[in-house]
Amino acid sequence: NGVKEIADKAFYNSVALKEIIICDGVETIGEFAFSGSHHITSVSIPTSVKTVGQYAFSDCKMLSSITLGDKVGGTAVTQIGYKAFYNCTALKNITLNTGVKTFGKYVFEKSNNIENLYIRTVRWKFVYRTMVTEKQNPT
Repeated sequence: NGVKEIADKAFYNSVALKEIIICDGVETIGEFAFSGSHHITSVSIPTSVKTVGQYAFSDCKMLSSITLGDKVGGTAVTQIGYKAFYNCTALKNITLNTGVKTFGKYVFEKSNNIENLYIRTVRWKFVYRTMVTEKQNPT
């Protein structure tokens, strides 16, 4: 795979995309790359991706599941840009490998239905807008 970057606005407002599985080797997802693609339901981002640009998946209203880093123990994304997952109103489950160093402001703003945030072997659960931790592996 020779693709290293998904350019800014590459799939902006796409109506055909439903599931995104980004191939290993891609390092950057550009600004607004998939923004406004309302039919996307899930996104899987490999450990090779280091940067998710601003608004990259904003307004993906049917997006319900995100996996950032597909290998246990991988470093995965180190930077998630400003409002990268803004207004993803169906978003419920997020899985992150350790290694994220920078979360831009308002990354999940208006994504009000998040129930589970998995970080490696720790599971954070949002309950009535309060986070509690459960010491168990995600199932």
